[in-house]
Amino acid sequence: MGRPERVTVARADRYGGACHHRGVTAQPGEGEVLERAAEGRYFEGDYAGAARYEQAYAAYRREGRIAACGRAARTHGWISGGVFGDRAVESGWLARARSVLAEAGPDGPEHGWLLILRSFGEDDPGARESLLREARETGRRCGEPDVEPTTAAFSPRPAGGTRPRPSCSPPPGRSTPGSAPAGTRR
Repeated sequence: MGRPERVTVARADRYGGACHHRGVTAQPGEGEVLERAAEGRYFEGDYAGAARYEQAYAAYRREGRIAACGRAARTHGWISGGVFGDRAVESGWLARARSVLAEAGPDGPEHGWLLILRSFGEDDPGARESLLREARETGRRCGEPDVEPTTAAFSPRPAGGTRPRPSCSPPPGRSTPGSAPAGTRR
């Protein structure tokens, strides 16, 4: 994985990172700062730099932040597959996201995200919709506002036909790499 990226507080603050002293460098374990830096790189068009979500994943994993860990894995998977076209890497990161989210158990909002990820591998539209419906219900029950719009984006169309099978869900809760970069196609 290489050495952790040095992220100055000024740069991290620009993207919502949480540090209190100027000149502090993000160290492993500071998942939010690393994730915000990756997010900033993505917005600047540095898609290779945005792959730093891998470092955020590792930091969140060490911190025991399951939902954030799953989000970082899901986002890294989307960038790998949706931006770079590397479906094998995307598949691996989505498997990691499913694995870590499963650790949270069925009672929290993480279960909603897990169900969304499971729906991606479901070829049967009825079974897929069932997973997405359960994810919506979980999101509502747990007060996770981003689950419902994500499930709506990947549910079969009500007036015939189905939406294309997604390769990865967009990140929740913020305007991050959830949509294709300007000038690119998904």
